[in-house]
Amino acid sequence: MSARLTKYLPHISLVLLLIGILCFNHVLEIRGAEGRRAMVTYEMMENGDLLTPYLHGHPYYNKPPFYNWVIALFFFAFGSISEWVLRLPGVLSLISTAILFFYVAKRYVRKEVALLGAGAALTITDMLFYGSINAGEIDLFYALLTSLQVLAIFWYQQKDKWLLLFVTSYTLTAIGALTKGLPSLAFQALTLLAWFAYTKNFKRLFGWQHITGIAILIVITTGYFWLYSMNGEALGYVINTFKQASQRSANEYGILDVIGNLFVFPFEFLRRLLPWSLAIVFLFSKSIRAQIKQNPFISFVVLFIVVNIPIYWSAPELRIRYTYMFFPFFAMLFAWLLDRGFNSLNKAHVVIEYIIGATLAIGSLALIGIGFAIESLPVLHVFVLILSGMIFGGLALLLWKTEWRLESYWILVLGLAVTRMAYNIVGMPYTAQTIHDYSQMTKQMIETSGEKPIHYYGQLVELRPNLSLFGQDFYRDTLLIPKDLTAGFGYYDALLRDEVMDNATQVVAGDYYLLYEKDWMDRLEPLDTIPKMMGGQNFLFCRGI
Repeated sequence: MSARLTKYLPHISLVLLLIGILCFNHVLEIRGAEGRRAMVTYEMMENGDLLTPYLHGHPYYNKPPFYNWVIALFFFAFGSISEWVLRLPGVLSLISTAILFFYVAKRYVRKEVALLGAGAALTITDMLFYGSINAGEIDLFYALLTSLQVLAIFWYQQKDKWLLLFVTSYTLTAIGALTKGLPSLAFQALTLLAWFAYTKNFKRLFGWQHITGIAILIVITTGYFWLYSMNGEALGYVINTFKQASQRSANEYGILDVIGNLFVFPFEFLRRLLPWSLAIVFLFSKSIRAQIKQNPFISFVVLFIVVNIPIYWSAPELRIRYTYMFFPFFAMLFAWLLDRGFNSLNKAHVVIEYIIGATLAIGSLALIGIGFAIESLPVLHVFVLILSGMIFGGLALLLWKTEWRLESYWILVLGLAVTRMAYNIVGMPYTAQTIHDYSQMTKQMIETSGEKPIHYYGQLVELRPNLSLFGQDFYRDTLLIPKDLTAGFGYYDALLRDEVMDNATQVVAGDYYLLYEKDWMDRLEPLDTIPKMMGGQNFLFCRGI
């Protein structure tokens, strides 16, 4: 590969990636938990109370509100609650995490390795084609918080700045706890214990600096819940928040489920980390493994993964987005392994080169073939597919004609960036046409209801937070919350006419309601049936009679 191409290929790849990740997040309507994040924020802003989360007009107990404050800041700054604005904090969090890892890593590995690691963090396939698209969910922001929290431990330990280490990391732990609850405390405890033991600084855990850090954590977290207690049931909120965080942990499942997941999870996780997880083969080299201890940053990366991932490894039915905080650590480890593989003359690079080359060549033919084969495609989409196929072919040819080096992996990054752009322009509109359009359905319901509000309908469900030890109850309460109806309709109702779609438990004649089919009753006149986006029980749009 020529020196000029080596110099500019990373820049071209990263610019195209940033355009692809930042500019197209309005095409698909909200999905998953995005509507819930948006509506909790919107209702807090409408209520003028940023301390008390509400959803469908009722207190929301599942997550503390810090991420809602972040979204509220963006809603206010842009004067909009559109899909693009909702997803912007998550997308910026992803980009910031990659920059953070580059900034820290370049002091301990070659700059080229650190930059490739940042590129890998952005192009892990699950992140590129799911996480960065459904960016209104909490997980990308939480991954940034966790990265800042634990890298502060490493950064200040290396500089012997112990007070800054504990103050910074515990402040970020508190913010993480007010974002997602229990996991931040686990990350802090496990990482501190393991890294201080590894670096023979264990006695620092008993110093006044550590006590100061813990005090900051306590003041921030208890301070928020004390303020919350003035208007709501704080203890039940705290207990439920922690229960939610541990809901998918191993203690919620049988032993056979846990054992089965211990075998399945590594393969599933590595699949989600493709194509960069191909670098795992270099860990089979004894000489490369021996080099891990020689690099403090890579040692920290490995130790963080080893001591923290078992919590998730042992949990069946885990959603991969809950593990996004591990992705940049793995990305940097994989980039370092690829570099060490060249230095050790490991032949695995040849196999990886063939896999990438074959994928590019097949992808080239497939994209061009699709562009010509589907007659109904718009001209722009045909052009994008053919152009993408030609770029793939050019990258495959470049790969074949040049000597394979670490810098050559930017061919892979560029190929993934091109794929994301093709998906943005062609794939997203196609996907939008094949799923239920809740925005259009909500618009039709608004036209039917006229000036009248639309309510979710359903009896409130009981939430039973409890605190017990050795069979002794110290706290037990019953909290009432709405059923888990999709917040997508409420979001589009708010977007289209600036109203809160609350949850009603009584039917009033002439009012309009959205409910599950099984909750239908004689006093409701069905006007339309709405399929659930991800399958399952349909919704009914009704008028009270």
